[in-house]
Amino acid sequence: MIVRDVFWTPSVNHLVIDCDCGQRWIVPSNASVLRCSLCHRVEMWHGVQPRASSGLFSAPLMTIDLAKA
Repeated sequence: MIVRDVFWTPSVNHLVIDCDCGQRWIVPSNASVLRCSLCHRVEMWHGVQPRASSGLFSAPLMTIDLAKA
C-alpha cells in the first residue's frame, strides 16, 4: 500500500491510499492500521514504537509517496 495524498479538514486529516491490488480509498488519519476492502491486505501507515511482535500493530508499514499524487 502507498499513501498518495493527504488533505486537511477541520475535524481530522484524511489519507488517500493506493493498494497494490489497484483499490484506492480515503481514510481518516486517526486510523493506524488499514485493511483493503478488495484484497484484505493489512498495513500501518505510520510506525508504532515499540513495535509489537503480534497483533494489529505488528502489521507491515506502508510506503508514503506524496510526490506521485
